Amino acid sequence: MKFSLSVRSEMAYDLLTKLLNNKAAVLPELDIRDRNANTVQQLEDAIEFYNADVYVIDQQMESYELLKNILENSGCNYHEITDEVRDILPILINLYGEEPEVKEEIEPIHYEHKEEPKVIKQTKIIEKEVFRDRFKAIPSKIIVVGSLYSGAGSTLVSTNLARMFSEREVKVAYVEHPMIKPYMFDYLQILQYQDSHEYHDISREIYADFMVHTLNSDWVKDKVHWYVIDSREPQLPSFSHDQLLLLAHSIQSSVTIIDISDRWLDPEIQRFLHLADQIYLCVEPDPIKYDRALFRHSSNPSRESRILDYLNKNPNIKQHEVITTKYTKRIELKYWNEMQQKEPLVKLPNIPYEIVMESLYKSKLVYDIPEYREIFEEKLLPIISMTLPKDLIKVKRGSGFVSKFINKTKKS
Repeated sequence: MKFSLSVRSEMAYDLLTKLLNNKAAVLPELDIRDRNANTVQQLEDAIEFYNADVYVIDQQMESYELLKNILENSGCNYHEITDEVRDILPILINLYGEEPEVKEEIEPIHYEHKEEPKVIKQTKIIEKEVFRDRFKAIPSKIIVVGSLYSGAGSTLVSTNLARMFSEREVKVAYVEHPMIKPYMFDYLQILQYQDSHEYHDISREIYADFMVHTLNSDWVKDKVHWYVIDSREPQLPSFSHDQLLLLAHSIQSSVTIIDISDRWLDPEIQRFLHLADQIYLCVEPDPIKYDRALFRHSSNPSRESRILDYLNKNPNIKQHEVITTKYTKRIELKYWNEMQQKEPLVKLPNIPYEIVMESLYKSKLVYDIPEYREIFEEKLLPIISMTLPKDLIKVKRGSGFVSKFINKTKKS
């Protein structure tokens, strides 16, 4: 049986494809079209050349009404996703499965659903899932941040970047990839607050059962939703692309920032990178460490050189941007600039060690130290500008508080 999927995002497409393939034993001769038919051209191609038996269409797409009319006018057999992508699975199993009386379908993710108003734009087809912010609708974004080598600052950048998004009242999640060394669980001093709010590491739930049981109890601090590794537990032996896909899709934030440390060569992470909207590589201006990335021994290339080769030569992922951390004018700037293969998007000044330690012991982010907040706002603003609408880019300060304002565009 041939299926064509028209869903809200590539992440949703991959998730539903995975769920259907898990039921291949129940669905006779399952065959899923290898592209998400979420535009007019894609759907028309699917109808003309693929000729599916069943079409699945997602009501959350901006182009839903238009695509639905095409299916009706073409006399296609279709079914609609009204809310969560996973909810269509038992319907398809019941209608087309060989053993509908055996209820083997995966249970739905249990979390409190908040109705979001739809944003309708008849003249524009948007291919990404859309969430409604307080001021303006913004597409959901996945940002991956990693380091070229250990200690280059991916955690410093990603956590404080998350804090910048939250200060703009954007729902943002920080995800500590389950295969890196745990850090933020203790940094946030989660154990001290367990009496009032129990922390659940949903990556462990996904690893064990491929489902989320406790998403409605997510951990929020400084308006950031934190999904970090529970350092009390042993490290997971693995975490697959499909598990990471389910984790990211379950969080349902407007912006999801995933910290992968230096695990660029993990095949499961590489499979996930094609879903990322933005990819940032953190490097520190240490010429000895960076020189390993330039070393091209044919029989034994360095780990750093293989990371750069992957990021520079893979056509299936978004072009990465470089963030230079610990930047100072006391280095040999000319020499360092000549070494780099790519001009950095961000040059983040060195944060003194005593400031980092002060933040650690007080369990607060460096961003929340007033004199360093200005530094992050200035240096990481290009990332904010690439992600949010103009009305949400800036924050205004006054009387000791941070107040939001809309930077309205003057009409000519």
